[in-house]
Amino acid sequence: MAAQEAANWALACIRPAPPGSPPFSTLTDDQILALHFLFNKTLDKAVRIIEQGGVYRLVAEPSRREVFQVMGNPKENQHYVCFPEHFCSCHAFFFDIVSRGHQICCKHQLAARLAAALQFRQSHSLDRGSWRRHLQAPLDPEEAHQMRPMLTNPDQRSLQK
Repeated sequence: MAAQEAANWALACIRPAPPGSPPFSTLTDDQILALHFLFNKTLDKAVRIIEQGGVYRLVAEPSRREVFQVMGNPKENQHYVCFPEHFCSCHAFFFDIVSRGHQICCKHQLAARLAAALQFRQSHSLDRGSWRRHLQAPLDPEEAHQMRPMLTNPDQRSLQK
């Protein structure tokens, strides 16, 4: 449990990147070292996902509930539903975290948490029907490609269906 608390503390200390700046520009060397110590190779994979624009924050209207959809293997156009602190629909979450307890979180959860802390992700508002559809079947790769150009701060809304 101490590792999880340390991870929560390290992620809580991250400041958002200013608009137009590189996503990791606000991280200090000490923060990067702490994150690398806590997450090791998972951090490298999560950073790659963020750099590729693979983190989507989906917000249900009018309830403002949110879930993240995070890119998996880009060659296979995989995306996973992710509640960053509690759940990811990927296989690694069930195998490495739930079954074996070998990691604090999977790369998708870490990517979502880092992107949220840095405010460097794509946000989309969805009505109830779209929200339900996205939870049942993750974002279609073509639809994701159409939404990709919009990196937003958390208050902006870019998709109404």
